[in-house]
Amino acid sequence: MASCRAVQGTVETAAKDHRRCS
Repeated sequence: MASCRAVQGTVETAAKDHRRCS
């Protein structure tokens, strides 16, 4: 999860990628 969030660098994208990462 942390990696995904760092790659996106944005809360909005992180929220969407959160589902993909999970």
